[in-house]
Amino acid sequence: MSQDNTQENGARRYGFAGRLASVFIDSRLTPIVIIASILMGLFSVMMLPREEEPQIKVPMVDVMVRMPGASAKEVQRRVTAPMENCSGRSREWNTSIRPR
Repeated sequence: MSQDNTQENGARRYGFAGRLASVFIDSRLTPIVIIASILMGLFSVMMLPREEEPQIKVPMVDVMVRMPGASAKEVQRRVTAPMENCSGRSREWNTSIRPR
């Protein structure tokens, strides 16, 4: 046998996937299997329960602190950082800005 996956008589030797593909290519049941799969998928999508306005709970808290005369860095140091350390949450977002 040579390196290009051919047998000595010139016929091609296929692996598992090639043999499986050739069975489906030559079968008359292939179109029926495809149509049945599509119909079952459509039926599943139609029967899937869904709500127009699902009630989801997002655990979130907005905290707004005013410190007149303080800079954003000072608010970060004196308010935001201590709150982050005591909350114990894994994800937090904060913004410290100077009011206009």
